[in-house]
Amino acid sequence: APKSPLGRWRPLDFVETGLRRLGLNDYTLLLLLAGVVGTATGLGVLAFRTVFETVTHWILPGAHGHDVVEAVRAAPWWKVVSIPAAGGLVVGLVHHLAMRGGEFHGVAQVINAVAFLEGRIPFLTTAVRFVTNALSIAVGGSVGPEGPVIELGSGLGSATGQWLRLSPERIRTLVGCGAAAGLAAAFNAPIAGAIFALEIVLKDFAVVTFSPIIASAVLATAVSRTFLGASPAFPVPAYELGSPRELLLYVLLGVLAGLLGWVFIRSMQLGERWMARVPLPRPVVTLLAGGVLGGGLLLVPELYGVGYEPTVALPVSYTH
Repeated sequence: APKSPLGRWRPLDFVETGLRRLGLNDYTLLLLLAGVVGTATGLGVLAFRTVFETVTHWILPGAHGHDVVEAVRAAPWWKVVSIPAAGGLVVGLVHHLAMRGGEFHGVAQVINAVAFLEGRIPFLTTAVRFVTNALSIAVGGSVGPEGPVIELGSGLGSATGQWLRLSPERIRTLVGCGAAAGLAAAFNAPIAGAIFALEIVLKDFAVVTFSPIIASAVLATAVSRTFLGASPAFPVPAYELGSPRELLLYVLLGVLAGLLGWVFIRSMQLGERWMARVPLPRPVVTLLAGGVLGGGLLLVPELYGVGYEPTVALPVSYTH
């Protein structure tokens, strides 16, 4: 573990001493830290959302609520193309200057940190990714907030564990708490966030891990609901099964979704490899990529940003 600037004293020692005086054990401390990470992540998700929405409204006046797509349609063509291009240049410069050419592949890197790096994620990486992810969404990048909020929560959990000089097992648990809290706060879905962290990030359903993650996800959701309300991210109308034959359609839908998911992942991997081979500085590559995105927005303005607006606006009806 890294040495404390105060010598052998750890920031955690004072807390542990106080808890033992109260007759509480180490597991109680872990639950308390999970609550701290969950609350901090909930506030971080709110900050992340505020940043990219504020920047979006600044560069596209009138882009409020579900009006982002209409604002893109109403903007002149040169602005639609130049916004993501300029944003790509800024994102590339920030990444190049702050990360010194280092890479961080989103949720996959979080899983890698848990599996091979004792859950240690540099706080600088978390801070830089907060800025670049928010700016990418604000200028039209269709990256969605799911990966960024998981990165944010995981980074906060890892930073908490490293600052307190916890054991690798506790750091990994706090990374999972942050991942669960980020997803839960973003989608108002504490159970989904907890299951994601347990199954995908930690791959551990032990009781000693389950309880802190549930606590973190619930507290993050409480913070989100306090400021954003209790409405679900995607309202789903009531549905009744009209015929057992409909189950066949769900099977086909699952197969199709799996195939499309594979195509999407492979496309991302091939695109990343292709961009890595382009003999140009990274900021120039991101500028050109932003210009390409701007050209696509002229044809399909629904590509702008997180994509929730066109998804929620889709008409949904059930017939039997």
